[in-house]
Amino acid sequence: MTPTAQCALHPDRAATSVCPRCGAFTCGECNPDGRSQCPTCQQVTGASSSTPVPTPWERRAELGLVQAVWQTWKQTIVEPKKFWAELDPNGSGMDAFLYGWVITSAAGLLQIPFLILNLAQSASQFRELGRTMKDVPAPMQAMFDFFQTSPLILAIVLGVSTIVLFPLSMMFSTALVHLGVRMAGGTQYPFSTTLRAISYAVAPNVLQGIPVIGGFAGIYTLVLEIWAIRDAHKLTTARAAIAVLWPLVLFCCCGVGGAIFFGAALASQLGK
Repeated sequence: MTPTAQCALHPDRAATSVCPRCGAFTCGECNPDGRSQCPTCQQVTGASSSTPVPTPWERRAELGLVQAVWQTWKQTIVEPKKFWAELDPNGSGMDAFLYGWVITSAAGLLQIPFLILNLAQSASQFRELGRTMKDVPAPMQAMFDFFQTSPLILAIVLGVSTIVLFPLSMMFSTALVHLGVRMAGGTQYPFSTTLRAISYAVAPNVLQGIPVIGGFAGIYTLVLEIWAIRDAHKLTTARAAIAVLWPLVLFCCCGVGGAIFFGAALASQLGK
């Protein structure tokens, strides 16, 4: 007769499932849905044993589109702990993707007035810089011409491009984060789980176009992404941070190299 596995926290009870994070045997009380972390891992990661529930966005047929967007946005901003704990990691990735596109579209339109102001200031600076430089290389001259375009037209182009390019940028960024999840040891859930987490974490982006506030909104977006990846993939906070931040570190290193190259080229032109 094969002995029955016992719950790690309740030795007098037969185990009914296994913790997806540490592999400990769990009983029906410790892991009621058979997919949650054991109580010990919940304390470490901050995850919850709550049964996954549909997000307000996923109930938009019942709530109406406006209420569904508003309630989902408010929950991810104000009640992230509850929202991510209840998010079904096996839900529809495409549904969450559509929500992310709606939020990004709103962000793209809202940032246009602020872009006009910033671009108007930049255009005057580039015009002055262009007058002081001689024999400007073609790529640099093209950049100067780009920023001297009508601020209104340029702002509209940039705002609309944010909306149009969202599918490509979201899939690319999600693929990088999902690779990071794999590197951090998250192997239980598929790509769609990462897509759901990243798509629902875009809520603060609506505020990114606002001066000063936009910087904090960008940081909060990263915080929500780490929180979402941690709870969705049942990782520790440190592992989730590695999964989310490694592409940013990589691009920063590339950006520093590009900035050094551009600065050297600019200095050589100003020195002539």
